[in-house]
Amino acid sequence: GICDGHALRPAYDHSYPPALASQESSHRVAEMKGKLELLDEELVRLRDTMDLKEAELARRRKDHVAVSARRDHLQTQLNKFRSELCQRNHKLDERRAQSAHMQCIVQSIRLDMSNLTARSEEALDSRNRTGKILLERNDEVVVLHRKCNAYEEVLRMSAVTILSR
Repeated sequence: GICDGHALRPAYDHSYPPALASQESSHRVAEMKGKLELLDEELVRLRDTMDLKEAELARRRKDHVAVSARRDHLQTQLNKFRSELCQRNHKLDERRAQSAHMQCIVQSIRLDMSNLTARSEEALDSRNRTGKILLERNDEVVVLHRKCNAYEEVLRMSAVTILSR
């Protein structure tokens, strides 16, 4: 490589004969050209890889922005639905309270109706008993009137008999 000792030697060393030095220099130049070609290929490959990765990163960033926007939209909808749910639960609680109040009123009315029905039945029974008593007394009055009429007839007949004597 670059640090194997050849690169650290001066381009021309007086301890070597000039033909060997030229041959070694040509060899080192060829070796360096080969290494440069390999480095250029590696650089091209790395740039291609970097371009692919940058394209992938750009695509992922775009996807991330889209997913973030979708998430934000869904979060907004979720918050809206939670608010609507809260309002509906509040209305439902109000309706339940109204329903419980109405049930208390209905129960109270049923109790009042039951009491009124019992009092009405008692009043009807009392009226019927009073009616029977009145009918019985009316029958007694009719009998008394008949007796009275019969006594009056007897008295009149007696008076006629007494007067005719």
